[in-house]
Amino acid sequence: MATVNPTLKQSADLSAGDTDLNRRVLTLIGSFRLIVAAAMLLVAVLQTDPIFLGGRYPLLFITTACVYCLGSMTIALVLRGEQAHTRQLAWLQLVVDIACITLIVHASGGIGSGLEALLVVFVVASAMTLSARSSYFAAAIAALAVLLEQTPDRLYAARLASPLVLGRGDGENFIASDIPAILSYTRSMLFLEDGEIAELSAEGIRIENATGETVQRQPKNITWSAAMAEKEGYKHFMLKEINEQPRAITDTLRGRISLEHGDVTLDEVPLLTPEAIAGIRRILIIACGTSYHAGLVGRLWIEKFSGIPAEVDLGSEFRYRDPLLSPDTLVVSISQSGETADTLAAVKTAKEEGCKVLSICNVVDSSIARTSDGVLYTHAGPEIGVASTKAFTTQLTALYLLALAMGKATGGLSTQELAIKVDALAKVPGLVEHALHSDAAIRDVAERYYRASDFLYLGRWLNYPIALEGALKLKEISYIHAEGYPAGEMKHGPIALIDEHMPVVVIAPRDKVYEKIVSNLQEAKARHAVVIAVGEEGDNELREHAEEFIPMPACSEESLTPLLTVVPLQMLSYHIADIKGTDVDQPRNLAKSVTVE
Repeated sequence: MATVNPTLKQSADLSAGDTDLNRRVLTLIGSFRLIVAAAMLLVAVLQTDPIFLGGRYPLLFITTACVYCLGSMTIALVLRGEQAHTRQLAWLQLVVDIACITLIVHASGGIGSGLEALLVVFVVASAMTLSARSSYFAAAIAALAVLLEQTPDRLYAARLASPLVLGRGDGENFIASDIPAILSYTRSMLFLEDGEIAELSAEGIRIENATGETVQRQPKNITWSAAMAEKEGYKHFMLKEINEQPRAITDTLRGRISLEHGDVTLDEVPLLTPEAIAGIRRILIIACGTSYHAGLVGRLWIEKFSGIPAEVDLGSEFRYRDPLLSPDTLVVSISQSGETADTLAAVKTAKEEGCKVLSICNVVDSSIARTSDGVLYTHAGPEIGVASTKAFTTQLTALYLLALAMGKATGGLSTQELAIKVDALAKVPGLVEHALHSDAAIRDVAERYYRASDFLYLGRWLNYPIALEGALKLKEISYIHAEGYPAGEMKHGPIALIDEHMPVVVIAPRDKVYEKIVSNLQEAKARHAVVIAVGEEGDNELREHAEEFIPMPACSEESLTPLLTVVPLQMLSYHIADIKGTDVDQPRNLAKSVTVE
């Protein structure tokens, strides 16, 4: 097979910052700037008559020397691959360099000598070169596919930070940003790593890394079918995915629980052996968006069942708080796509500090999955709608399995307690199926309140994160302002917003905080709120306190209620958005996978 096209290879190498030519040029510029800076400082200190400017402005030499040192620092950052500040430094330096040129020319009464002209040319050339290259380095975060006129029978691809998938077919090969785009043609997939480039022809796929070495990689077989990525008669993908949740939860449980033995088995993850769990002193959950809400529920399960302290951090904030990490901390990252940039960056930070990382992910061989020490895959299948539904409930399912496994290993759950919870967990898919039967009633509620400009969602304990998730779903797809809040905190601010025009959605299963949440509901009613209550079927007390009542099936295990209470909230958000006529599957300004920080 022909080698990778040199034009594309040069572009990819520049993006990764690894070509020898690029590094030599930058090193030469940086070294020369340091030499000139040293010479100028020496002239200024000695107060001699300088050959450049006829003795004028010694202070100008010190200033120019500092500018040159700044340029060398920028070059050093580029050569190290630091992209965070190079663009700002480069443009700042370009502005200051131009100012220095102006002062030099003014001080010398114009460009007189050849040496002065050479100085001006060098400053302009080095500043422009450095700024252009640094800006290119800082901005080159992308996945590219290129078809060249010279080789029309070949496609070229390069990846840096953004996901890129290669599909292997019979006499044909494919490039896509995500699996569903090419799943109808092939299930055999290859995933490029950062800095790699690929050449595709009808005969095969060739992959090279940034140094030109050939990469051998086995393809991954995708188990879900192309039909799963189609609407199959549903009006929207989101509605289809809401209705797929019983199947998705079942698939996530399959092979991991035993009703006969009342046990949970996660042998696929070496990090979760009893010996490994015995060495864990702290658990840190990292996620963004909907996955963060799943993590909030998971923390409560893990602490309750295992007795191991757990925390939850937003991936976008994690690195900036200087987290205290140690090897006995297990980091659990959660991402539907496995490509969430902030979560991936947090995972890399944790690994640098010696932590083991377990990821909960829906996409096989994604970036986060490859970076982690172990992966607990959800089996939701492709989720096309931007607003996550079945990915969320399967994340909850995986987190519940994780909490049970840890409780079993630490002794926090007895054999009998574990068997009871496993039995209740196995019944969840049927209960979710039952919850979906309220669709018509929820549509009626949506018809009455879709004109509201604000919603308030209240929950307590396990269902406070569900209140956050319900509010997020509504604002994502209907563009209605919605806020999720712990019901006990309502008196500390949000109660001031409540009036007869604001629907208040109260999540009130009959759990240990039921009386408390009903009391909060009554406080909202006293302020003339329109209450939409989500509660268990047959709960006449709750029905009497609310203008609207959305029933959900009762669950024998109160810790599992988040898997049931979230379903009516998903359907309420969907129907409100559908009635309003918004783009349910692709809301404005949103993307399915957030691959930039």
